Amino acid sequence: MATLNVDVPDELAEEFNRLFANVDPDALVTTLLVDLLDRIRRLPSARQVIADNPDLPIGFVLDLLEARAEGRQSAMPFLPVMALRYPIVITELMEVSSCHEVSW
Repeated sequence: MATLNVDVPDELAEEFNRLFANVDPDALVTTLLVDLLDRIRRLPSARQVIADNPDLPIGFVLDLLEARAEGRQSAMPFLPVMALRYPIVITELMEVSSCHEVSW
C-alpha cells in the first residue's frame, strides 16, 4: 500500500479532524479519491478543464461536465414552487412559451 502525503492549511486539517473525529481518515480520503478519479475517468475533457480552471472547485467542474454529457434531452423543465399552488396558470404559461422558439 502506498502513502500519499498532502500539505494542507492548518485550518483545513483542524476542520477535517473536527468533522470526522469518529471516522478513519485514511478510509475516508481513499473513498473520496476513488470517487473523484472515477468521475474524471468517465469525462475525457475533465483533466484539461480542471487544469485550465484552477480557481473553480473540482466538484463544480465535474458536475457541469456530467450535465453537459447527459444532453438536453434528459433535462427537466424548471417549475417554481408557485406551480404547486397555481397549476392552471403555470400550464397556460407553459403553453404560451412552447409556441415560441427558444434557443440555448
